[in-house]
This record gives sequence, C-alpha cells and structure tokens, in this order.
Amino acid sequence: MPRITISIPSRLKDRLSNPRVRKSLNLSRICQDALSREVHRLLDLPVDLERMESVLHRLREERKQAQDQWFSDGMNAARDWVEHEAPYAWLRLLGQADSTERIRLLQNDPPPYLSESTKNQGKAVGFSEQSFLQGWSYMIGLLWEVIKKTL
Repeated sequence: MPRITISIPSRLKDRLSNPRVRKSLNLSRICQDALSREVHRLLDLPVDLERMESVLHRLREERKQAQDQWFSDGMNAARDWVEHEAPYAWLRLLGQADSTERIRLLQNDPPPYLSESTKNQGKAVGFSEQSFLQGWSYMIGLLWEVIKKTL
C-alpha cells in the first residue's frame, strides 16, 4: 500500500503519543477513512447536487400547488364575503385600490370575515397567508369591476 506524509499540530502529536491513545486508535485507518469521506464528498458532489436538484424541483412544485390552492381558497372566501356580508363602502374602498394597496388594507384592517377565515385556514399545515390574501385581493378587484358597472 502506498504511503503519504501528513502534518499535524505538535500538541496533537504529543497527545497521540500517550500509550492509552496509541493502543486504542489505528491512526492509519482513521486517516484513510477521513480522506476517503472527503474525496467521496468532493468527487460525488455533482451527483448529489443532481439528486438534490430533483428534490428541490419536487418541493418547489408542491409549494406552488399549495400556494395556488391557498390563492383559490382566498378567492372563494372573498366571493362569499362579497355575496353575503360586504358593506358597499368597504367594498368600494377595496375595489378602487390597486392590488398592492388592497393587500395592505386587508392586512392592516381586515374585515371580520377575513380575520375569521385566516384564523381557521391558519390551522392547516402549510397555510400561506400571503397567497390567501392575494386571492382575496384578486377576487375583490374582479367583483368590484362587475359591481361598479351595474350599480
């Protein structure tokens, strides 16, 4: 088997000279194992990155699907609110705001229906409040465009 020389700090060398340590450790085996792990890590890293990339792709897709679902749930909740509870003044205020301002208004002074919906949905695993609010905002904007033309 080929040999190589390694350098170690003198304090470590002194401690390795202890008979108790010498009897318990196979320095050659320890160094071989450590080097083998490091070489394996460096040489096989691209394979691991490919595997990790497929995991990340799958998780991104799951996250996107969840966000799409929360967006859709937010749209449905907003539609229910508009159909059953929304006061005209509040609906007009939200409807006339652009989407960024609408989300800010919904976050800072949410209608009770939104607060309750968010509280109930928030118990679900993976709840995305941002996607839910975006769904609310989007639906209110759509409904306001229809409502304001027919009022």
